[in-house]
Amino acid sequence: MNNEFIDKELMIEQAKIIVAWDAMAAYDFAKKTGWRTPDVKALEQVVIQNEDPIAANKFARFINGADVYALGQVVATHGRDMSLYLFAKEVRGADVPTFENELIKRGNIDLLCKLAGHVKDVNIKKVEEIVLQSGSVENIVECATNVRGVDIAALEKALIQKHNHANPMYLYAFAEQVDGANIPVLEQLLLEKHDPKASIMFATSIPNACVQAHEQVVLKYGTAYDSVNFAQNVDGANIQAHEQAVIDKGKPSDAYYLAVRVEASNKELLGRMVRDGGDQQVIEAWSNARPSLPNLDTLEIQQESECSNTGMGM
Repeated sequence: MNNEFIDKELMIEQAKIIVAWDAMAAYDFAKKTGWRTPDVKALEQVVIQNEDPIAANKFARFINGADVYALGQVVATHGRDMSLYLFAKEVRGADVPTFENELIKRGNIDLLCKLAGHVKDVNIKKVEEIVLQSGSVENIVECATNVRGVDIAALEKALIQKHNHANPMYLYAFAEQVDGANIPVLEQLLLEKHDPKASIMFATSIPNACVQAHEQVVLKYGTAYDSVNFAQNVDGANIQAHEQAVIDKGKPSDAYYLAVRVEASNKELLGRMVRDGGDQQVIEAWSNARPSLPNLDTLEIQQESECSNTGMGM
């Protein structure tokens, strides 16, 4: 079969697609035939005039010689918000201001911040102004951590003003990820939230954090497992206080985790809790961790011996 015959077959197949006026079929044909496509522009017009954002997105990405601007207008006008963001971010030659303005028009500040963080042609000052006026705490943190050239002091001020409605993890994220953040102010706001997990993250990651203050939050408001995490990960933790928290609030598994993960923990004290708890799965795990952990049977013998000695002395 010669090339001329093949080209005629392709022309007939293309003509059928154009008559059917099927945008996705037009893209599929152009993708399949590649450089042998009889008339790429005719197929592209099927996509554009159908105003099919999915086909337009694919055509712009994968077909050589595609009119990215015209196809982008279809996506911007008829596509979903995420499609706009991805087109502007990933398609070479995309008209970024078109997608930026459309996201602003639709009020999608989340994706607008993400776009500003990944695409250099976004109007940063415009995005910053929108975030300061209408953005959520999440938007403020996203903008401050991922967008170059923003006013950090202004964003931090906005975060502080809205902190009553903020998840404390956003206060932590701002302190941990933003150069020049006012650590003492953010730390105090976070402590007022009484959130053990945020306090663990802050005390673990932020240099010069007030370990004792975060520790009190964990001991007062946290679970036994929070105490395990704090004792394991925070330098300067009061191990004995967390052992007591595990004994008062925890399960045998918490005692096991504290013993295994924190070298300075009282293995015998925690071992007795594991033994007396009667959870066979935890007891087996403890036994498998030997010789780093004491023998539970030995602990039991020691305790009985102590009782016997006491009785003999009476």
